[in-house]
Amino acid sequence: MEKLKSPAKPFDDEEWNGKLSLLFVLTPVAVAFGIKSAILLLISYYL
Repeated sequence: MEKLKSPAKPFDDEEWNGKLSLLFVLTPVAVAFGIKSAILLLISYYL
């Protein structure tokens, strides 16, 4: 009975923390990559 997950919590805290930390890791990387791409585009446009 303990293994059944309650409908209020479809996933456990560990899984949620894992997804949250992954988001916190990937978001700055994606932002930095986007900024780098934008800068490179601007540089190549003005050269």
